Amino acid sequence: GGGGGGASVTSLVSRALSAGNVGGGGSSRNDTDEDDTGVLFGLALDDALRLQLQRLVVQPNVSREAAARVRVPLFVSDCAQHILLHGLDSSGIFRESGALSKVLELKAVYNRNDPRMAAALAASGGALQGIKDPNIVASLLKLYVRELPAPLLTFELYSKFLGVAAADVAQPKGLKAIVEQSNPLSPRARASGHAGGFGEVDMSARAVVADLHRLVCELPKANRHLLATLMGLLWVVSRSAHRNKMSASNLAVVFGPNILYGKYNSSAEQSSAMQADTTAVCKVVTLLIDYQEEIFGGRAAMIRRIRSEGGSGQDVAGDDDDADDDDDDDDDDDDDAE
Repeated sequence: GGGGGGASVTSLVSRALSAGNVGGGGSSRNDTDEDDTGVLFGLALDDALRLQLQRLVVQPNVSREAAARVRVPLFVSDCAQHILLHGLDSSGIFRESGALSKVLELKAVYNRNDPRMAAALAASGGALQGIKDPNIVASLLKLYVRELPAPLLTFELYSKFLGVAAADVAQPKGLKAIVEQSNPLSPRARASGHAGGFGEVDMSARAVVADLHRLVCELPKANRHLLATLMGLLWVVSRSAHRNKMSASNLAVVFGPNILYGKYNSSAEQSSAMQADTTAVCKVVTLLIDYQEEIFGGRAAMIRRIRSEGGSGQDVAGDDDDADDDDDDDDDDDDDAE
């Protein structure tokens, strides 16, 4: 990965704990509700969001209504903000690995079931404050997605998503066209001066993206919200591919196997199936990235807000507008898919 991680995360949080009245009282381990149960990594999305809500509602100046409108783990917003601010020009972002020791240290900090630790992180500007290498943060985000107990696109919809990629067999020019045209490094995009959007691509390509939209609407809400946020982030990263070398297709190679995979009876069966399905998985994720606006609608606004305002998960009330968009999207999903 290269580049240092800045000051020790543990030392930053320790200073915050001791500097002033965070949670009240001293810093003795016995004064906290800490236990060994993780609150983020490896936890089902619904469970992580429930625990996050419990933490948020006891924070000063955060209403229960505002806390309930936070639809993704704030950890993800923290990572997205850091990458948007520091990682867009980093060559190989998400492909290059950050220092493993620093990644694991950050994981431990975010995963601690300690309310006073959560308050300390908020008071000190977050655990990512002072991290200089964006590859550390990108690796941490990939690790979180990889350790979800089930794939983000779910076991149940795996074959359906691969079926969308199979449209390449029936309409090879259509699907190939939108993948190539959306890649800012491709000759097709350079020649047309266009990257992203449908342009002159035929109607069969539009149908492929419409099918993806319908499948995304079948995902559980928590999965859909997180997927929209991730794809919005990856879309912004891919727009700087001329600098960071990470086009949508390159990002799909990195993320695809972590968010779209099936359920297998043995590791040998899994390895064989993943090799056979790699191309289809990457096509699906490439399309999810390039056409995130068409597929997810209003949720893409979250990434734009984080990028333009430098907003992070700490500004809980700031998620109200996005949550309203979500509610509208949920109500209109069936209509949009028509």
